[in-house]
Amino acid sequence: MSFRGRLAIALVTLVLVAQAVSWLAVNQTLDENAWREANERLSAGRLVVEKQLQQRSQQLEQSARLLAADFGFRGAVATGDRATIGSMAVNHGARIGSDRFWILDLEGQVSFSMAGGDDELGRDFAKLLQDADANGATSRFTTIDGAPLQVVLVPVMAPQLSGWAVLGFTLDEALARQLRELTGLDVSIVPVGGSDVGSSASSSLPLTCFAALLDQGMPDPSRGIIRHSLDEHQFLTLRNDLAEVALLLHLDRDGVLENVYQLRAELAVIAALTLAGSLFIALLMTRTVTRPLQQLVAAAKRIGRGDYSQPVPVERDDEVGSLALTLEQMRSGIAERERTIAHQAFHDALTGLPNRSKAQQELRRHLQHASEAGHSLALLLVDLDRFKEINDSLGHEVGDQVLIQTAKRLGERFDEENQVARFGGDEFLLMLPRTRIRQAQQAADELVSMLAEPLAAADMQMLLDVSIGIAIYPEHGKDPAALLARADIALYDAKSQHRRWSCYEPGRDAGQRDKLTLANDLRGALGRNELLLHFQPKLDLHRGAVSHAEALLRWEHPTRGFISPDLFIPLAEQTGRIRELTRWVLVTAVRQIAQWQEGGHHVGAAVNLSALDLMDDGLPELVQQLLSQHQIDPPLLVLEVTESAVMRDADYGMAMLHRLRSLGVKLAIDDYGTGYSSLSYLKQLPVHEIKIDKSFVMNLTSDSDDAVIVRSTVELGHNMGLKVVAEGVENDAALELLRRFGCDYAQGYWISRPLPAAAMTQWLQEQQPKPEAVHA
Repeated sequence: MSFRGRLAIALVTLVLVAQAVSWLAVNQTLDENAWREANERLSAGRLVVEKQLQQRSQQLEQSARLLAADFGFRGAVATGDRATIGSMAVNHGARIGSDRFWILDLEGQVSFSMAGGDDELGRDFAKLLQDADANGATSRFTTIDGAPLQVVLVPVMAPQLSGWAVLGFTLDEALARQLRELTGLDVSIVPVGGSDVGSSASSSLPLTCFAALLDQGMPDPSRGIIRHSLDEHQFLTLRNDLAEVALLLHLDRDGVLENVYQLRAELAVIAALTLAGSLFIALLMTRTVTRPLQQLVAAAKRIGRGDYSQPVPVERDDEVGSLALTLEQMRSGIAERERTIAHQAFHDALTGLPNRSKAQQELRRHLQHASEAGHSLALLLVDLDRFKEINDSLGHEVGDQVLIQTAKRLGERFDEENQVARFGGDEFLLMLPRTRIRQAQQAADELVSMLAEPLAAADMQMLLDVSIGIAIYPEHGKDPAALLARADIALYDAKSQHRRWSCYEPGRDAGQRDKLTLANDLRGALGRNELLLHFQPKLDLHRGAVSHAEALLRWEHPTRGFISPDLFIPLAEQTGRIRELTRWVLVTAVRQIAQWQEGGHHVGAAVNLSALDLMDDGLPELVQQLLSQHQIDPPLLVLEVTESAVMRDADYGMAMLHRLRSLGVKLAIDDYGTGYSSLSYLKQLPVHEIKIDKSFVMNLTSDSDDAVIVRSTVELGHNMGLKVVAEGVENDAALELLRRFGCDYAQGYWISRPLPAAAMTQWLQEQQPKPEAVHA
């Protein structure tokens, strides 16, 4: 045999030996890489699940804090208003997916449960309270009644601690499927230590596999990753315990080895067909097989460590390339979900604005920069007035549209440096760097004008009113908590004083606490019979007899004595109790009309309505029921409303007035001359009379300008077919002058002071002849 032949045989033999060794090495590498990939996928999946649940816990805690920070909710918890707590818990729970809700008192005992029942009141949350962090909040995985839950506890401050809100989120099959989509691994959620876990456990596994898993029992967490068979399928399972709940991550073993089997077959074909060129193939083997696999293993390790920044190189179109493409798709999918989760954790899902958590982070950053640079910083806390009434009367979809359009206007008006955030249900926070008090006030004026422009929602044109609280760094505080608290106090002052905006005034903290106490006392005033009606007669100047008496609400506090209506009526409007008070006044006034009729006095009563009453869809039904129950002639009841109250929501207010007029009652515009006083609008109102504000009547005899205004108003009202009432008559000369002007009715201290019902009845017996009928 020639040297060439021997050399060829030697070379072929050498190559065959090298191929055999390479075959064994490649197979061993493929097996090792496959099991390493399986271990790394499970480990990486565990890291992703833990991070997802941690972010979910933070998001749920922030959502729970939003509820606990809501002004109405804090007031309801502080006052024990179970109806309001229940309503807000249901609404908020529907938004964030919470299906269990409790309120704990300061002793840690359950004072309210959305589920109801005496057994709910005995639940022990002592362990949860012990786990609360320095801010009073905690999140825990636990089981209640055998069901796995994620429980979030946050404090309720009003402004001191008044209790804790506990929200429960069921860990169910939907969560297991969501985690499967995120990790590519099947997930089972099983309570730890229960006697009957099958009824409360959940899984993304097929039903038969999950049943087989429960029959085999829970895997030992100390064994790490275990292999087992579930309904003829081979799985690798990793157990991860979270307090009282176990998460099981499952990886299909056949799916892991599928590419390995395919690669083995293809390598065998390549070796047989390329024997003549095996030397060349052997030289390229490292570059064509081993190196790409090592690159993929390195990429998988990066993904397992949570590094999604570097793409997986996809340079081939064979099976290795397919594996690389799959790994790249997994990396990009996880990275995108990570970005989405991070964005959702710090942004409001409805408006897209930064949420409360993000706003607090930005506020700390702004304050640090302002402190270092010696600049000022203005906080503007913006609240949408009557937003709760919009939600209650028009629905949450309309309310959401109002919030979205408001956020859009704020975002378009302020640049990125001036941070805008949705701070609560209907509250927005603006941070204006390098802004002093005067500049902040100018910005507040601009905001009021901008947000006052008509807003289209549900085929309606709405006019929004806002209240703004202003706090300035460093004058009003040097840390985020102090500035936010004082902006909140300024917002409360703006609302209570019916001002568009208000700056924080030093010393108002104590006043705020006093108002909260008074608001709490007002809640029980009806039940304690502390409220009563006084009546001030309205004199018919044509007949010289009393036709009606205005019903005026009075509050005799057991320790503070007489509380001015100017103080407690705004509190009732701000806390949402004005409807309850108005309904009580209507019931009491109509009952008094009936008693006067029984006594032979054909005298009616006038009742004042607030802007919030005009949003009460059940008001006409109540009035109709009272008139029928007491058999009262409808014109004996006069309902008084100011122009500004109607203009709060012109379309809805106009529709409500038409509904009331259709009942036959009389309608009057109160305080005429102090509100909008638009003639073009006045002629559209379905009213019977106008009441000239007392500020024009009290100086009628000494101020010629007031006299001209009153006389012109009387003539204007008559020309429009309206009766005219003058209130604030203080002397006989003013009364005679009103008669000369042709005014129809007069009311004031000269005729009579407001009197309790019994005294009013006695006054009628002494002063008024019994009229035959009330003039329409």
